Amino acid sequence: MTQELRHHEHVRRGVKRFGLALVVCACTHTSVPVVHVQALPSLSENAEGTLFGECRIAGNGERPPPGKERPEFAVFATQNTKVASIVIALPAEVRVTWSRFPASPMAQARAHIDIGGQKLLRFAGWSSLLGRSFTLKKRAYGVPGHTWGRAGAPVEIIAAEGATAIARVDTPFSAPLTFVVRGACDAFAYEPDEPEMSAFEHKPKATIVYNTRPGLDLYASSDAPSSFGSIVVDGAESLAMDRVAQKGGFVRVMVESGLVGFDAWVPEAQVREDATMGFGSIGLEGFGTSSCGGSISDRGTITRDTALFIGDESPEELAGATVETGAEILYSKGAAKTVGTKVLVPFSFVSNAIRAAGEQIFWVDRDSISG
Repeated sequence: MTQELRHHEHVRRGVKRFGLALVVCACTHTSVPVVHVQALPSLSENAEGTLFGECRIAGNGERPPPGKERPEFAVFATQNTKVASIVIALPAEVRVTWSRFPASPMAQARAHIDIGGQKLLRFAGWSSLLGRSFTLKKRAYGVPGHTWGRAGAPVEIIAAEGATAIARVDTPFSAPLTFVVRGACDAFAYEPDEPEMSAFEHKPKATIVYNTRPGLDLYASSDAPSSFGSIVVDGAESLAMDRVAQKGGFVRVMVESGLVGFDAWVPEAQVREDATMGFGSIGLEGFGTSSCGGSISDRGTITRDTALFIGDESPEELAGATVETGAEILYSKGAAKTVGTKVLVPFSFVSNAIRAAGEQIFWVDRDSISG
């Protein structure tokens, strides 16, 4: 059953680490290098758990990470309410302004969203950041100058510090699975189209080298007292890197692989010029790659901005929600209910981009419909 059919059936039934924090997956191999974990700095918060310095990101829709779908997401009327009001069913088609991001990474943390202006629904609410996908418009660093997310990479924003956003970007490594990066909020986009990834610029006269074991210890300089972290590739693969300098038992290597890159010094013994040791090279890669008693076939257009009602047997007005003038809907004349002085009919948007949460149903004043 298609998403559109499922949506209309629903109406019939009711008429439905790497950066500031260096995080790696647990690993039982004794050969994996030790990773130094640094906590995110504590960020000053206001009483609602968001920073005073506003971070706002507006865009026309969402794009998924490579190989993943755009999951629909719920919108809540308040920051802490447990019951969702509406669902963004087609994230790629709904314009959203995101703001009031959480001040620090928290499970199921919500940011404020505003939708409207598309002849659908105008509403301000709150939504979880989990699973939401933004795009880097330019490189964003984790360890400044050493680890980064590439321009064009999809990322998941997890917090904001004033006008700076903190995000996770997937790596192609066994560990860490993500880099945590930060950048100015205007360096992040919320758009459905996949941009072109930034190209890796090989350094003149650089020599290609490969790791000699799964793990690489990363140092900020050739005389740094300790590594700032490590990366681990699959045991059957090797990573092709540009060697750009050599000093005191260390070599400086640069690479962009998948959605991320790094520029660091590594122990000379951990690299060699040929990809032996049983590894298969993964190279310098780019971005991969009805009981309602009537038909709902009545089609109409909303002729004036009008209140949205949600419910089943007893529809109630959703505060602050407006069905916009020009919205194309499917509705049921035969399932009308009288609420106060209004005659309400159940409906769904023709585009199916936004629907009611759970088993609830959208209702609208019959007098606001043409058709």
